[in-house]
Amino acid sequence: DFKSLIKQKFDARTSYDKDNERHPTLAAQLVKRSNLRLGWQVLDLACGSGLVTYLAAADVGCGGFVTGIDLSTGLLQQAEAKRASSGLNNIKFLEGDIEHAEFPSMSFDAILCSSAIFYFDMPSTAKRLHTWLKPGGLLAYNTL
Repeated sequence: DFKSLIKQKFDARTSYDKDNERHPTLAAQLVKRSNLRLGWQVLDLACGSGLVTYLAAADVGCGGFVTGIDLSTGLLQQAEAKRASSGLNNIKFLEGDIEHAEFPSMSFDAILCSSAIFYFDMPSTAKRLHTWLKPGGLLAYNTL
């Protein structure tokens, strides 16, 4: 199925951050334009190797928290490998499909997605994301 193919494709990308110069730039632009605040709770959809996750975690500070979720075991391993050098403890990575994930209502101040929103069934996913956002919360994404 489609999701299995996506997972296989990204599990095989063992040097994701170095393979494509655009992704680090896009991630940085997304986080900068999101104007995250200290203490915010953030969800990073299709977090991959953690490019957005780590930048967002720095912005929300030790009082905030960022949860990254992705289908790809390989990319999540790359994300976890960065943890020690990042010095950030306000991050959690989850393996899973956002279209089937469960989070409590109004859990997040912001939901971010860099270069992956087109992988989701947006009508149903948008409804789920809306329930997870706090009132006045931010949904920010970019595409290639």
